[in-house]
Amino acid sequence: PLDCRLLETNAAFARQTGLQNAQGRRMRELVPDCEQYWFDIFGNVATTGESVRLENEVKALGRIFDVCAYRMGGPESRRVAVLFNDITERKMAERLLQASLQEKEIMLKEIHHRVKNNLQVISSLVNLQSEAIDDPGLWGHLRDIRDRVRSMALVHEKLYQSEDLACVPFDSYVGSLLNYLARAYNTPG
Repeated sequence: PLDCRLLETNAAFARQTGLQNAQGRRMRELVPDCEQYWFDIFGNVATTGESVRLENEVKALGRIFDVCAYRMGGPESRRVAVLFNDITERKMAERLLQASLQEKEIMLKEIHHRVKNNLQVISSLVNLQSEAIDDPGLWGHLRDIRDRVRSMALVHEKLYQSEDLACVPFDSYVGSLLNYLARAYNTPG
C-alpha cells in the first residue's frame, strides 16, 4: 500500500508516538517521512494474512518499537491490527551497556598486555642479574625469584584465558607450571 488509514487508536498510541488526533487520518499525513518498510510490512500482512512481530525504528519519530501486526477478518479483509510498545529507552540502555562492555573488554586486554610485559621484564632482569653472579647460593635465590615471577605470570595468563575470572582451572595451571619448571631445571617432563 502507498499509505495506511488509522481506523482506531487509543491513548497509548498518542502517548507512545506523540501523534494527536490520528484516528481516521492517513499515516503519511501524520508522519510524511515515515520509512517505506513500515508500509511494506503492513501491506504484506494485509495481503498474505501472515502475522509479523519485529523490533524496528521509526526514524521520523526518533523511536524504536516492538511491533506485532496481524490481519483482522477473513482473507478478503485488508484491515491490519498493529500492537506496539515503545522500547526506545530499553534499546538505548542495551546499546550503552554493550558499549560499556566493549570498553571494559578493551581495558582488560590492555591491562593483561601491560601486566604480561611487566612480568616478562622482571623475569628478564632477574635472568640478566643471575648471569653476572658467581655465588651459587645467591644464584639459587635469583632462580627462585624468577620461578615465582613465572608462576605469577602463569596464574595471570590462566585467569585471562579463563571464562570465569573468579577462578583458575587448577589442573591446567599445575600442568603448565610443571612443564615450565621441568624446562627451567632441565629435567625430563
